[in-house]
Amino acid sequence: MKKFLLSVAGVSLAASAFAYAQKTAVRPEDVLSDSQNTTVVDGLTVRKGSVAAFLRNIEVLEDKQSSAEQSAAALNIIKELSPAIVAVGLHKHAEFKNKQVEAILVEAEKK
Repeated sequence: MKKFLLSVAGVSLAASAFAYAQKTAVRPEDVLSDSQNTTVVDGLTVRKGSVAAFLRNIEVLEDKQSSAEQSAAALNIIKELSPAIVAVGLHKHAEFKNKQVEAILVEAEKK
């Protein structure tokens, strides 16, 4: 079972673990309130916006108009965010069409 802890100003609160453990429906504000920027999932701090940034960087990586520098920067951020993507369970439920991204996530799952 994943353990969710909410971290506010360095103080961790076990707030969303109940909803997750009970398999009840969860709204975004149940995971992170508007005033919170991070949550801890399985011991890994995940910042608000991590999934959106991950997906946006895939778009940059795949954009034929992106420069080599932009693509390299996007790829580095994808690699940096991959442990968080695995921790929140996105890769458990989605397989990415981009084989390079998929391989990065498969590798992150092994760690």
